[in-house]
Amino acid sequence: MPDLHTRIQRLEQAFGDPRNPGNPCGFQALLQADEAGHLPEAAERVAHALNIPAEFVPVTFGGRLERWQDLAQLMRAVFRRDPCLGLSLAASSLIASVNVWTSGSDPQKHLVADTLLSGRKLGCLYHELAHGNDVSRSECRADLEEWTLSGSKQVIASLNRAEVLLVFARTSEAQGSRSHTPLLLPLQDLPESTLHRHGRYLTSGMRGIELGGLDFTRTPVLPQHLVGQPGTGIETALKSFQVTRTLLPALFVGVLDTGLRLTCDFALERRLYGKTVMDQPLTRNLLAEVYLDLLWCDAFTTVTTRALQVLPEQCSLFSAATKALVPGVLTRAMFKLTRILGASFYTREGPYAMLQKLWRDLKPVGFGHASRLTCLMALLPQLPTLARRGWTQPGVHPELFQLRISPQGLPFDRLKVGASGQDDLISLLETPLTFSDPDLQKQVGFFQEAFRALREQCLQLHPQDLGGVTSATPYLLAEQYSVLLAASSCIQLSLHNPSHPLLGESWLSLMLQRVQGEFQKRHLHLSEAQTQQVFEHLMQNHESSRTFDLTQIHLPHRTPQMEATP
Repeated sequence: MPDLHTRIQRLEQAFGDPRNPGNPCGFQALLQADEAGHLPEAAERVAHALNIPAEFVPVTFGGRLERWQDLAQLMRAVFRRDPCLGLSLAASSLIASVNVWTSGSDPQKHLVADTLLSGRKLGCLYHELAHGNDVSRSECRADLEEWTLSGSKQVIASLNRAEVLLVFARTSEAQGSRSHTPLLLPLQDLPESTLHRHGRYLTSGMRGIELGGLDFTRTPVLPQHLVGQPGTGIETALKSFQVTRTLLPALFVGVLDTGLRLTCDFALERRLYGKTVMDQPLTRNLLAEVYLDLLWCDAFTTVTTRALQVLPEQCSLFSAATKALVPGVLTRAMFKLTRILGASFYTREGPYAMLQKLWRDLKPVGFGHASRLTCLMALLPQLPTLARRGWTQPGVHPELFQLRISPQGLPFDRLKVGASGQDDLISLLETPLTFSDPDLQKQVGFFQEAFRALREQCLQLHPQDLGGVTSATPYLLAEQYSVLLAASSCIQLSLHNPSHPLLGESWLSLMLQRVQGEFQKRHLHLSEAQTQQVFEHLMQNHESSRTFDLTQIHLPHRTPQMEATP
């Protein structure tokens, strides 16, 4: 199997220059497909020719999946090109397959592996519009006495392409966490007369992904279709969602990367009053802020993605915090870029029309699969226990932060519904942290004090607060917890990778300033010197065609700058 860098470079080479209007995988072709409401066929062929679905299959079942961070970096390349194509590859197949890797039988795992390795798709049937993200209220029912399935599922990605369905069904009328079970159903085994397909759901973003619905009417099922023991569906979902809630925000960092690159192109090419838009101080400041937001989101998702293999027992915390925090930061950063384009942002053709598509395609990451509110509610019940016993003696896990170390194994069996009062990431804010820069030391001290204050507030929470229905204050504590996790991630990455060009003390200070603004919910202005430092590095990566995240991967086939427009 080629190494990760080789696989990414092959993918980028095959996609070609995105700004070449004659490239069938370029922006112009992607926009035409988006307007028509279908996936870009040429780009999809490239993905399948390079066997991208094999990236979702563990090596033990014939695939390429060894490390979640590798999967995130490779799929980020797809999301940089087209979020719609990326989501069509990742959403259903990833979410459905993780359920099976977590709780499925060996025959089910082989079925999923064979399906993906042969280029076929899985369908993930969780959602019912009446219940939104609350899968515990799902009504589609599998009768385990008559062995039939009846009910309806809506908003299913790529349903018409799926050949194997993972259906989350109620298997007991009793209330509680033992009322549901997933079923893995080969579509060819289901009588067509018992199925009714809905029309397509039209959307403003991710237009190329067909969202459908399916009704089951006494569809026959078998005991071997059950994924796990009857009644363990909620547990399976809560475990498997920890993987997908972590990975999806990490993938969408690639969308902001492309948005930032296109905005730099625009600012360099567009001229006003005898100067380029890039010459304006406000433009440089906005670009610097967006770049820093991208970096600290990448730092946070890098740590939480690695935690899936290093600290899987604690990922109920890290995954919920990642999904609650990162999508909002990415969305606001992308919106900030629209201020630079002005009216040009609204064009639906031409070299910058892709930005509007990226903006539309980015927004679903905030509410799709699991909303911000759902993730905050997953954190709330764990905060008092963490404050009492989980934030005192952090474990030592250098492999969580040292980027030269590759985490090993995919320990699905170590994923837990709750963290049992353990949190070895945020607890590192309680350890002595010493830096040579006094301003950075002061910044780190701010987060240490904020952590102590959070612990005291969490100790005061009452049981009635944990449902989040009596006051907004508990949600604020969950938000603050998420931001402090991000701060701790940035600090530890810097300490463990001091030679990394973007993780030294000066860059850590810049990232923490943005994280502090997120914590305090206010805008902390960059100084002229700070803006210049960030802007210069941004331009270096732009001119050398490197990604803007921590990997700084070289991007081939970049078109030379176009002539400036008057």
